[in-house]
Amino acid sequence: MQLVATLAVAVSVLVLAYQGRELAKHTRVANEVAGVETHRKLMRHWKSITDVFIEHPELRAQSRSPWAGLLLARRRQAAVASSQSRP
Repeated sequence: MQLVATLAVAVSVLVLAYQGRELAKHTRVANEVAGVETHRKLMRHWKSITDVFIEHPELRAQSRSPWAGLLLARRRQAAVASSQSRP
């Protein structure tokens, strides 16, 4: 009777190990699919962004760096302030 119980436990552990291995495979595939889907969405958004810059080329000159607009605004403010402070 103990031999049957021991064999049942051994088979149960082997089945559990097999299920864990298959789950790991399915998880890897699901992660790859999610990564591809995310990349596809990113490329679609990137295309819509570049389409805006193609339609409005004047925006491209302002967007060379993320801080370009802020720096340009500060330079304009400084120029206005200096022109107003002159007698």
